[in-house]
Amino acid sequence: MTAPKHSGGTGAGGRKPGVEAIQADIEQTREQLGETVDELAAKLDVKSKTKARAADVKSQANEKAKLVQERATELGQSAKDSATDSQGNPKPSVLGGAASVAAVVLGVIVLASIRKKRRGSHGS
Repeated sequence: MTAPKHSGGTGAGGRKPGVEAIQADIEQTREQLGETVDELAAKLDVKSKTKARAADVKSQANEKAKLVQERATELGQSAKDSATDSQGNPKPSVLGGAASVAAVVLGVIVLASIRKKRRGSHGS
């Protein structure tokens, strides 16, 4: 805060300042005090600061989600391009791999079934 514009108890020429000058000083001091109070209130307004921070975090999360979605789309397209030929048909190597996986799964099922039958016949 600043000191009033007049100093001491006298104005120019050794006279006491007029009522108008004092009122002007009071009004200026009130304005400065009001600005100071507003600044302090803004610094202490936790609710609005929290809302602003939450909005920032939400915005950042949305941006990251969009980037992840774009990247997933790119990877999916890349995998599709790698697994299919120019007409969109599966490449023979992919079909062979799928057939191999299916054969292994079928083999495991058959072996499990045989073991289960053997255990059942030994228990009788």
